This record gives sequence, C-alpha cells and structure tokens, in this order.
Amino acid sequence: MTTALIMGYSNFDLGLFNEKDIRLKIIKKAIRRDLESLAEEGINWLVFTGDLGFESWVLDVANEMKEEYGFNLATIFDFERTGKIGMKRISLNLANLSR
Repeated sequence: MTTALIMGYSNFDLGLFNEKDIRLKIIKKAIRRDLESLAEEGINWLVFTGDLGFESWVLDVANEMKEEYGFNLATIFDFERTGKIGMKRISLNLANLSR
C-alpha cells in the first residue's frame, strides 16, 4: 500500500472563485497528468484533509479516475478548522468519496 497526502493552496490563495474559470480546467488537466504518474509509481491511496481549493480539485479528478486506476480515497480532518470554512463544499466532497 502506497499513500500520497494531498495538500495545496486554497481557491482563495489562487484567486479562483468560480468553478467555470478557465484556469481551473488547466489546473485539473495538470492534476490528471500528475495522478496518472503517481498511479504508475504504485500510489493507490490518496489522503485529503478536506480543505477547499487544490484538494477539492484533486478529489474531483481522482473520482473521475477512480475506476480506471483503482484509487482509494480517505479524508483526515484538521478538527480545529473543519467547521470554520467551507463546510458545505467539504460535505459535498465527502459525499463524493462514497461514489
């Protein structure tokens, strides 16, 4: 079992506030490329902390690739911050984990 902890900038840090932003399409394409490389190296677990931005975009792409690459997904919360920001988006992402 090989695991990768997924962490990165929030959407606020990057100034990306709209899911239809063209930059997000480019970012997700790069994420897909990197996840393919990780899968080839034997990564089978992706662990998230539930933050918005990069992590949620990786989760979106990983869910699309889940069947093809056999990714297992998990979330470990930083309980001090979880209820303070983006709980609705985090809840939606968690619901996606069970797909």
